[in-house]
Amino acid sequence: LGVDADDSIIDLKPTGEVYVPGAIWRKALNRVFSPLGWGIRSGAPQLDMHEGGNGRSVLYREVYLVIARCQRCQRSLVACQCDGTLEPFCVATSFGAQEYHPSNIRMSLDDAATAASTNGLMRCCKDSLGLFGNLWEPQFAKAAQRRLGVKVKVSTWDNKIKTYWRRIDAVPLDGEQGVADDSPNRAQYLATLKPAPAAKATDRPANV
Repeated sequence: LGVDADDSIIDLKPTGEVYVPGAIWRKALNRVFSPLGWGIRSGAPQLDMHEGGNGRSVLYREVYLVIARCQRCQRSLVACQCDGTLEPFCVATSFGAQEYHPSNIRMSLDDAATAASTNGLMRCCKDSLGLFGNLWEPQFAKAAQRRLGVKVKVSTWDNKIKTYWRRIDAVPLDGEQGVADDSPNRAQYLATLKPAPAAKATDRPANV
């Protein structure tokens, strides 16, 4: 599990931070412990609500990463060869967080609670297992952002123009209007906007 994240699995949040999607963390745990050999237990959601103004509401959950461990040999489900009785064993605990706004129709309270659990799982894996730990190294994260990302202008629902990040090879965002002046990979972005050269009237397929 002590492996670094590579460019093929790294994505960018709209605010520019690099991350690896939660499904990939779960695949890594399934590969090592098997789908039934690990799990998470989450505490009750705690909502830090800020009404009005520009304050943000954040939902917090305490998350426990648990593996199935043999009582006899103390090994995980996959490594055990003595067929002893299995017991749940907590290997890490952390807090997960997710911004939540009741007016956001795209994220209900249950979506926010699940996202907070995923965030806590990532922190557990980073702290205790070393999985994708390079994501928290400032130099690596900044270089990955410059290498993989592009900052684009987006027209929002209230007709304002804001800038958001995405991968340079990802599909355009809803309302995307162009590339920001200070964006990395600007030339690469503009190259994707060039129309393909029109075929000449005299061009014919090679087999005609």
